[in-house]
Amino acid sequence: MYIFDLINNENFFKPFCSKNRYVYYDCICELVKKSKGRPVLYDNDARDALNIYLSNSKLDYIEETDDVTHEQITKTGTDIMRYFRSCGWLTEKEMGRSGEYETHVTPYCRRLIEYLQDLTEKNDDGSLSNKIINMYEILKSSFSEESIRSDRPYANILKPLLENMEDLKEELFDLKENIGRIMMMAMDLQNMKGIGDFMLKDDLLEKFFNDYFYIKNNGTIAIVIGTIKDYLRRLNSEEWVAKIARNYSDQKEVTDKTAREFVNNSLMDIRFFITDEYQEYIEQIEEQINNYYSLAHSKIAMFSKSGINIELALDEFLKNVNKLSDEEQKQVLNDISECLLISSQKYINTKSFLLRKRKKKEDQPGLEIFDISEEELERMTNEVILNKNKFSAKEVTGYFNDKFAHKKIIELKDEPILSRYDALMYATAVSMTKNTDFNYDVEILDDVIDFGFVRMSDLKITPKEGGAHE
Repeated sequence: MYIFDLINNENFFKPFCSKNRYVYYDCICELVKKSKGRPVLYDNDARDALNIYLSNSKLDYIEETDDVTHEQITKTGTDIMRYFRSCGWLTEKEMGRSGEYETHVTPYCRRLIEYLQDLTEKNDDGSLSNKIINMYEILKSSFSEESIRSDRPYANILKPLLENMEDLKEELFDLKENIGRIMMMAMDLQNMKGIGDFMLKDDLLEKFFNDYFYIKNNGTIAIVIGTIKDYLRRLNSEEWVAKIARNYSDQKEVTDKTAREFVNNSLMDIRFFITDEYQEYIEQIEEQINNYYSLAHSKIAMFSKSGINIELALDEFLKNVNKLSDEEQKQVLNDISECLLISSQKYINTKSFLLRKRKKKEDQPGLEIFDISEEELERMTNEVILNKNKFSAKEVTGYFNDKFAHKKIIELKDEPILSRYDALMYATAVSMTKNTDFNYDVEILDDVIDFGFVRMSDLKITPKEGGAHE
């Protein structure tokens, strides 16, 4: 079903398209306000309320013709109420029990106007946190022993959960978009006074510093989110899904299979939003707010340094230079270059510019002379002999002499490298290939061999001509 089938009046939206739409909107808002809290709205009272508004309104009214009645609409309560009736905004007046005519704002008009008022009058009233708290309270009451929500679980549990989830999405999306607007506005600020007024008075900033920071920094909201996740896991049980699907099937007149698919998909959407999407929104908003702070800080720093806008001054200078002749441009640029002193400083910290003072050399004692026994001398000599270089030319040559006892050529890929010692022997051979004391030539190949504990380039080792094997 379409909204136009419900309203059933093709002129219903015409007042919003009129050149007097501002006046008509204010008038219907006055009637909605007048009718609240009253059992009936008398026709005379409604007309008087509009006349009072019109006489005090500063909005211009341009006379126009009603497309339905073809009568002229003037700036009077009577004409405007007649126009509203032709568009389906007001019911036809009827004689009441008191003998006076009564009228009413039609239900769909009332709902539409109240919705539009919510949009236009929206402020930092805790909309973000309210949606989260609503979801928490719906789920909490659903699982209480005295809950009446379980009688109609789709209408009283799943449907309001979905509505609050969508509303929360919209609130977060609007907040994210408004941050972009703030950043664009900050880019247009030209002085410190503008920045001060902007940061103190802008309504959008009020939203950042209130409800958003409340849900982000208040520990209670984080606990509530965690509890909602637990309730959603319980709601996803077979018993609850069957009850909700049964209620949905009765209301929408669909098959049990279709109802179960809808319920499962809806519960999955809610869980995914609470678990993942919500946090992603918060992180994106946080990143944008940080960018806003960085931008505002840069603007303040720029304005506070010299009291002038450096960007504008530089732009003005370049424009003026562009108007000069080539010779004058050269002279101006030379004068500018003489105002600059550029030097290369390998700067690390403030101590980099300090000159180090040489310390006066003090008399240092020479090597200590001491006697050593024959046994101590023998022990030290043995330690030197035992700790000889294991990878000297002689040691590496001897290692490969054993390898070449039964081979004429060695390739690393064919050799078993079982220890780090073997790997180091081949690596040392590469560095010694041009050493005259080393009897082998080593060629590095393209392939890389992985031995598990080490990866090495493939090697090809051959004896040097005339090399003697020890």
